[in-house]
Amino acid sequence: MVEMKDYFSRERLKNNAKMDLKGNWAAAILVCVISIIIIDVPTIFNNKLGFIDLILGGPISLGVYYYFLKLSRNETGEVEDVFHGFKYFTTALIAYLLYLLYVFLWTLVFIVPGIIASLSYSQIFYILADNPDIPASEALKISKDMMKGYKWDYFVLQLSFLGWALLSIVTAGIGFLWLIPYVKATNAHFYLKAKENYNPLNYQTY
Repeated sequence: MVEMKDYFSRERLKNNAKMDLKGNWAAAILVCVISIIIIDVPTIFNNKLGFIDLILGGPISLGVYYYFLKLSRNETGEVEDVFHGFKYFTTALIAYLLYLLYVFLWTLVFIVPGIIASLSYSQIFYILADNPDIPASEALKISKDMMKGYKWDYFVLQLSFLGWALLSIVTAGIGFLWLIPYVKATNAHFYLKAKENYNPLNYQTY
């Protein structure tokens, strides 16, 4: 494992994200808006529709992560990438449910273990975006292994957006249209750095 103080330099990750989004802001915002409309809006208007999140959360999340991962690799992202996850519906669904289950169970123990679990499994959809044919359980295992030693870096990276989040709230939520794509683009570069340092002996296709 490479030990570099600035390996996950927040400034560098964010600058890379800004470069990715230059000329792609409209599409990136639209991708995020579509995902929110499909997953979150139904529940806001009717709590009974919460099952939509459980069923579609996985495929839509996979599509969103797939889009931002393409941008991070200087590939052309398309708005329709948000639906990419439906090609692997079952795997994405299982991955999403397992993620929610593990985080929920650890949260029952205490809030901190729940947060740690969410950090450990945070890379699952990037992993599936790269390897959609592997089992969901394997993607969770890889994410957990990949994040060993890096959970704090990822946590601090998310906290670094807190100021922008508060500003977005002040703007009646409008600022989130730019903040959410910015966060996701930054996190995609974090994944690439974490993957760069990941070399399990028992995993050959990743």
